[in-house]
Amino acid sequence: MGENAVNLIAKKSITPAGFTLMRWSGVIILFIVAYVHIALFLNMMSFRLLPMLFLINGVGALIAMIGVLVNARWLGWIFGIVMSGGAAVAKIAMYTIPGVGALLMGRPSGMNRPNPSMGNAPMRNVPMRNGGSGGMHSVLPLFTDINTLAMISIIIELAFVLLAIYFLVFSKMNHANSGK
Repeated sequence: MGENAVNLIAKKSITPAGFTLMRWSGVIILFIVAYVHIALFLNMMSFRLLPMLFLINGVGALIAMIGVLVNARWLGWIFGIVMSGGAAVAKIAMYTIPGVGALLMGRPSGMNRPNPSMGNAPMRNVPMRNGGSGGMHSVLPLFTDINTLAMISIIIELAFVLLAIYFLVFSKMNHANSGK
């Protein structure tokens, strides 16, 4: 009973197969993050800042994915935390902080007021290339409407952040324990 939770966790070790499974899970999650952001970039119309943020995050997620694939700690996991965590924070801010959605979408702040018929989603009825406000597109399919995609991507991005922190903590502990 004298051991605290950190000591219990430190005594646990992850097998090399476990680290491989976590790495491939990270690669798959980052691929999904990159796909979503690049698809959004290619399908957005008329906005200036938001599509550029999608492009930066999509390319950043691809770079982080390659880093995780080659087991580069900083380039893969930590850069992936910055890309995925930053995207999740930005999306959450768009939905919760007044004016952030207007800023990112290039609208005057008065246009970001919630419309009772539209809900509180700043991305509702966003004009997309080839018409529509989400769904299948000819450039890269989004597979769903843009608000559902935003919620799913927040969950996926936060899942990567948790996986990356878990991986980094346990790989550090296993490296320290292997030196004993």
